[in-house]
Amino acid sequence: MITKEEPRVYCLLNRYDVMYVENRNKLIYPGKKIVSTIQYYVKDTELFHVLHETHLAIGQGGRDRMLKELSTKYKNVARHDIEVCIHLCEPCQKKRKRIKKGIVSEFNSRCKVDLIDFQCQLDREN
Repeated sequence: MITKEEPRVYCLLNRYDVMYVENRNKLIYPGKKIVSTIQYYVKDTELFHVLHETHLAIGQGGRDRMLKELSTKYKNVARHDIEVCIHLCEPCQKKRKRIKKGIVSEFNSRCKVDLIDFQCQLDREN
């Protein structure tokens, strides 16, 4: 059992707090008394569900929009977790796989280029 004199206990008490919500204990970030928002720590088992619900709630927004939305409510959601969630979203992947139009789309294909010869027109000193 841990005694209160151990330095590790003080460190843990500064990093975490416990709140009783919906008949369950939830780990929260111990914010200042003035701040009214509570930041929860997400369990690993609930992480994908939280990410998926947030992704759908903001209209399948990108990584930065999700990070902004999640940082107001949750403390331990990493950018990498959000990127994995977006990578697993099928509609988002279909949106990203558009073919970018360029001058040449395939190897050994034809393209059209306009050539202009400026050698006959002298430019002041050149």
